[in-house]
Amino acid sequence: MSVTDREVIEAERDGRKRERCPVEEAEE
Repeated sequence: MSVTDREVIEAERDGRKRERCPVEEAEE
């Protein structure tokens, strides 16, 4: 697991708390 992957996971959790999912948009 690279640092980028860890940041993506953390960003996803933070995004859910902030009601923002930039990770989901990137996946689509």
